[in-house]
Amino acid sequence: MRRPNRRPNYTKTEDIENYEIPVSYLIYRDGADIIAVNGNTGKEDSRNTDFSTVVQYACDAIGDDGGIIFIKAGTYYLSTQITSYPGICIKGEGIVATTISQTSGANVVNMLYVNAKKAGGVGFFAEFRDMKIDGNRTNNATGTNGINAHSSASDTYIDNVFVMQCSASGIVSRSYGIRINNALSEFHDDYALMLHNEFTITNSKITSGAKGIYINAQGEINNCKIGGGPTYALYLNSGGAAYEIVISACEIEGDGNIELADGNIWIVNCFIESAVGEIVNHMLEGVCDMSGTAHSRTITGLGNRRLIRRGGLGHDVCVPGTSPDNGTATAGAPTTLTDGGKAWGINAYAGYLLELTGGTGAGQQGESPAIRVL
Repeated sequence: MRRPNRRPNYTKTEDIENYEIPVSYLIYRDGADIIAVNGNTGKEDSRNTDFSTVVQYACDAIGDDGGIIFIKAGTYYLSTQITSYPGICIKGEGIVATTISQTSGANVVNMLYVNAKKAGGVGFFAEFRDMKIDGNRTNNATGTNGINAHSSASDTYIDNVFVMQCSASGIVSRSYGIRINNALSEFHDDYALMLHNEFTITNSKITSGAKGIYINAQGEINNCKIGGGPTYALYLNSGGAAYEIVISACEIEGDGNIELADGNIWIVNCFIESAVGEIVNHMLEGVCDMSGTAHSRTITGLGNRRLIRRGGLGHDVCVPGTSPDNGTATAGAPTTLTDGGKAWGINAYAGYLLELTGGTGAGQQGESPAIRVL
């Protein structure tokens, strides 16, 4: 492999052979120009003052088997959308070292977009690593997403990436099996993260000044700080599908509501900050388990679902019930209430919340109260 250290701003220790993984293209700045050096030949394949043009050349030139585009430290200005493909890894030298910032007035729809696979190419494993993506929303008012992954690009991977200041959403994924790790997505005008297909999110901070995370898919979020406001900290909507959504060991912040539309949702062993709004349950079916989650929020919108308290504040389970029933106690004992006009079976409402709505002991257990079964 030839060494590209003949270029003006290289030293011998910076040649391609010294990088951890051989790269397909090495991107760096030479004065006013951005240069793409071919990792296989050591030759300069593209030179232009426009960063987007050079990186797009590299993405298009990489073969069907994929490859790595390594962007050296520096701040680069993106003027048009860069379209990558499954099998390509775009990698910087670190969140602080490599920054891709949207040029003022560019107003691109997506800064980095993962398209469907190339003809004959692989359909999975597009990657973004070790960089900062700045949407420069102050000077780009039209809706810009930081990263957007196509539904045909399976297993997109985002690692050690900071997406910030986008006038739309930080990260939008329709990629099946997307994995986000050690990432930050903050300071956007819309959602910090939108998930439309199966996902795994770990060790990340996903927050926004407007909305936090929108989920319409199956997956899990673990050991993260998530949230937003004033609209939503979390909006979970599986579109009527019985998706399994697990949020565990997370801190939920911001002042937006947590809205639960449907699906099977576990928010377990989490901490919900006191500023977060209501926990609103619109679920018509499925399970919402909040066991082990510390919170002081109001849960509203239960409708005909049942709410089970398990061990005190923050240990709640919302599951579907039958139609509400109510009646008036005709007899009572220290631990039981009886309605002689009902024909309930044994344990027919086991686990349901009994609310005392009138009579002695209204609001608590007592003798001869009116009760409603939720």
